[in-house]
Amino acid sequence: MTPYEEGKKLYENNDFINARLKFEEAINKSYTPNKYHYNMYGWTLRKLDKSQYFLQIISPLLEQEIFNVNDFLNLLVWCQYDVYIKNYNEDCDYDILEKADFILNNCIKNPFVLTTFKVVKVLKKKASINYNKIVELLERIDPMELPSNDEFEYEDGNHNKRETSSKREFYYQNISSAYEKTMQYEKCIKVCEKALVDDIKFHYRNKLWFTARLYYCKCR
Repeated sequence: MTPYEEGKKLYENNDFINARLKFEEAINKSYTPNKYHYNMYGWTLRKLDKSQYFLQIISPLLEQEIFNVNDFLNLLVWCQYDVYIKNYNEDCDYDILEKADFILNNCIKNPFVLTTFKVVKVLKKKASINYNKIVELLERIDPMELPSNDEFEYEDGNHNKRETSSKREFYYQNISSAYEKTMQYEKCIKVCEKALVDDIKFHYRNKLWFTARLYYCKCR
């Protein structure tokens, strides 16, 4: 059994520490860089929370055209999400929209949805909210493909138990608000009507907000 085959077996058994060693052995023993070795090595590093390290390793090989970006596309978008999107906050010294572009232009499912929702949350915290950008991002998502029951409980800073919205509720909440703010009233009416008949659990008085927004837009 080759080091690569041993590494794959260890990976399948969730022994990522030893799998990493085997993939490093396979890489070091290869006469020429092998995309399969690096691909499994990257997934293993991601399991070990070392996505940034993999990006540092693979970037020069991609720049020198030793490998093609398409050979690693799924892995690259996930690593980009891990490093630049997942834990982004206002202290980060880079533009999240620039970092998100690679993900949003190269995948259609996750981490596409996770990245979109994170960017929307960041945009909503800005002093001047770019509602047109929020519309642009959310219109690329089909709400029927989003889970309607993935809420989870958490404890806030005051030790009160709270529950998050489902991804589908989050979508309805934010795109309806953005449609209203950008005066796209007919679109807002359709989204609110769809939300109100959907089988979702409402949070933060959203059922009331959808109803109010619906009639406000009908008036407008």
